[in-house]
Amino acid sequence: MHRGMESRALDQYRLDSMTAKLALDKDAVHRDIVGTIAYERATLAQLQQRLETIEAKHGKQRIGRIDADLALKKALEKHARVAAEKRELVTRFDKLLHAYRSLVEAYMQLKEKYTIVKSIKPLTTSEKVRLSLRKVRELFTQEDEDDPDRLPTEMRSSIPD
Repeated sequence: MHRGMESRALDQYRLDSMTAKLALDKDAVHRDIVGTIAYERATLAQLQQRLETIEAKHGKQRIGRIDADLALKKALEKHARVAAEKRELVTRFDKLLHAYRSLVEAYMQLKEKYTIVKSIKPLTTSEKVRLSLRKVRELFTQEDEDDPDRLPTEMRSSIPD
């Protein structure tokens, strides 16, 4: 019995440490992604500003457009795509973490139920006999109550055998 308690405590410790490690990993990844997204937004804002400056200098004319203007637009599109992909990764990671936590909770509930079932002792012979007698009494009492032709108890006791 002592070994079982050690095993349960060790399992609980392992689950707690895995959950904590996963939460730390998630936080680190989340911080990295948030930092990267912030950097991408700042870069995007700078590129947008440069694009507006170039458009203001050269006007909306298509003639004589600088190659840098086209490269700038492509860079803006790339940054927007990268930021969207990173947001998708954060969402996926959050879903995976939620599923993992649900799985750990379900495992702990099953383990707890197994422990409860394992701790139930079989009935002794005398307990089985008492339980059977109780069930028989209940059945006869129920049959007597269900019988409409049954005489009241007082009348039955006054009738000779």
